[in-house]
Amino acid sequence: MRSCLNNAQWCVNVAVPPPQPIRAIARPDGPTPGARGAQANPGANYSVHDDLTAAFRDGKTMVKKTSRSGRWHVASRVIAALIPGFLVTNTTGILLSFLIPGVDKLTAIATATVLSYVIYTAIILWIFSVERLRTVWLGLLGALAVTGAGSWLMYTLEAAA
Repeated sequence: MRSCLNNAQWCVNVAVPPPQPIRAIARPDGPTPGARGAQANPGANYSVHDDLTAAFRDGKTMVKKTSRSGRWHVASRVIAALIPGFLVTNTTGILLSFLIPGVDKLTAIATATVLSYVIYTAIILWIFSVERLRTVWLGLLGALAVTGAGSWLMYTLEAAA
């Protein structure tokens, strides 16, 4: 095979090996492929890799193509992490700055700010680990309502005092 780059300025001869014949894979007669213990077929030399190569060889793909709805789910999770996740983090930080006892206001704000990095990381991990998108949005909006109301309440109580 001859491979040329840049409109035939540089050409290189590439040796391509001939295709190898496909060998048959013996599947175990056990209940599940790759089972261990008493369920496994003791005489079978079987691995998950054999099953995957057989599936690809048969023309079946084990990985689904990303559908448009899958892309929208990821985009919705990213938006949830950026906007409501950030707002929940801020309102939680404000609420924590009011609730940290025994320190002056500046130290409480600094401590709440440092803790907000941990909170935001946990929120992002939670957003991408939850299976249902409705749970993500409802959970974020509920947390935003609770922390926002708590922050507002603490601010008004402190301002009145």
